[in-house]
Amino acid sequence: MNPDRNKLYAGAAIGLVLAALAGFGVARMTGPSAPTDETEAAASTAPTDTVVITQDGIKTSGIGLAQAASGGVAGIILASATVEATPDAEAVLTARAAGTVTRIFKRIGDPVSEGETIALVESRDASAIAADRSTAAARVTLASRQLARERILLNQGVSPRADYETAEANLAVAQAEARQASAAASAAKVSRDGRSVAVVSSISGRITSAPVNLGAFVQAETELFRVADPRRLQIEASMPAADALRVKAGDRVELTTNNGQKVEGQVRSATGVVD
Repeated sequence: MNPDRNKLYAGAAIGLVLAALAGFGVARMTGPSAPTDETEAAASTAPTDTVVITQDGIKTSGIGLAQAASGGVAGIILASATVEATPDAEAVLTARAAGTVTRIFKRIGDPVSEGETIALVESRDASAIAADRSTAAARVTLASRQLARERILLNQGVSPRADYETAEANLAVAQAEARQASAAASAAKVSRDGRSVAVVSSISGRITSAPVNLGAFVQAETELFRVADPRRLQIEASMPAADALRVKAGDRVELTTNNGQKVEGQVRSATGVVD
């Protein structure tokens, strides 16, 4: 073998090894460097979806904890409803005694005031009540005069004290009977002439019903008029039992009238009665 050629091959092999080693060094110098400690610290403090809070922090912040549970979302409940007067805004007017209707002062739709006379009913019972009242008043007058005489006689020493005390008792009885007769006349709404009973409205409002005619004979406690106050109304709604269980006092209500008008309201109470 030629010695010069062998030397040439050996020099080429050494050159390749040196070139490979040089390339590896260049790659190490130009490639990305390994992460430093600062980079690792920044990565550990990156924002996450978890917030750590201690028990003291929960107490200080006033945070409440509750067990998660499944539930339904309340929806809209549609129900038909009727407009009614509140119990204290509607009155049924009757005659307190049987008799004949002689005067009618109001008709359906007319406004009335509390204590206003709507009609008059001529009645024998009214005459009897008025007579009892007059009789009781006369007895009070007689007992008062008798007591005055007995007081004078007692002071003069003519009449014994027992007669004076009896006169006092008679006056007390007469006064009690007079109060009773007066209360009966007032309850029956007996007129001043003592012949009729007045049909008087107990509330202010408008007449909504008048099933009575002039000259008709009516029995005691027969409904003659009905008065309602339009300023005090309530809405009564009916709904299925399943929906009724979801309704409670204070819930928001939106009312739609027949003409499309919207009215806001709240549930006042739920009866809980199933028909």
